[in-house]
Amino acid sequence: MRPQAWQGWHAWYLFGVVCCFVLVSCRNECQLLEGRDVSPGAMADCLLDQTSRNPTDPDAWVALGVHFHMEGSTGDARTAYGNAIKLSPKSEPAAEAYLHMGIIHHQDGELEEALQAYKSSV
Repeated sequence: MRPQAWQGWHAWYLFGVVCCFVLVSCRNECQLLEGRDVSPGAMADCLLDQTSRNPTDPDAWVALGVHFHMEGSTGDARTAYGNAIKLSPKSEPAAEAYLHMGIIHHQDGELEEALQAYKSSV
């Protein structure tokens, strides 16, 4: 028979594991669609839904920006990256957003803006 204190700890541990699993599952629901035969529109819908449910999550905005960028919708990608940067300017997601913005500027021949975005990403 186990001591009562251990049983309480065990219950909280299991509760924590379940909560983490749920949070990770919800956060990565769109990533689960990657690699499957899913239309770009369905992926965009999933990512848009994710940003509407979590509008303050910069990672969600970066994921949406990457999707739009890969689909050639650079205007929408710029908007999504800009949202990530506004939410958390000194964060890792913002650095990633700046890097992608630099690539878009570079592709569009906006070299000064590209250089500034690249500098902001480091």
